[in-house]
Amino acid sequence: MKRVSILAMLILILAVGALPAAAITGGQLDGEGHPNVGLMIADIDGEPEWRCSGTLIAPRVFLTAGHCTYGVTGARVWFDTDLTDNEEYPYGGDTSFEGTPIPHPDYPWASDDPRDVGLVILDDPVEDIDPATLPAPDLLAQLKKDGILKGGYGNSDKDDVFFRPVGYGRSLASWPPAE
Repeated sequence: MKRVSILAMLILILAVGALPAAAITGGQLDGEGHPNVGLMIADIDGEPEWRCSGTLIAPRVFLTAGHCTYGVTGARVWFDTDLTDNEEYPYGGDTSFEGTPIPHPDYPWASDDPRDVGLVILDDPVEDIDPATLPAPDLLAQLKKDGILKGGYGNSDKDDVFFRPVGYGRSLASWPPAE
């Protein structure tokens, strides 16, 4: 009986893990709601190895995670909402933007580290999409000081905001490098 329960639990975990999560925000399909969010394909020696999401923050700068750019020799980015029928995917072409991946210079290969930040400097500017606007460098510290942002992560009272700052908002004050 114990063996059947373990098998049933394993099947349930695998089934839940296989549910599609692409392009979903707040439990609803996002469609064109965030056109500056894109899909990055990371290459090693000219071959696609993995995918990561990110955000266009300047016409030639795509912000992603450091673990997405670390050890990568090339990258390309798409801003399409559906690549299912795109014959160029994942190798690129007219519908993608080629670029150079750059991890944070002090990235230690830990995804929970505040330096888990990476960029892709695109070869050509993205002209038909408005880049996202980044918050002020010390916004989270100011919100906490003003009492708007309480707590952090872990156990918290129900009146606290449950929030864990990540590298994107904390590490960009002296980085990225100038183009």
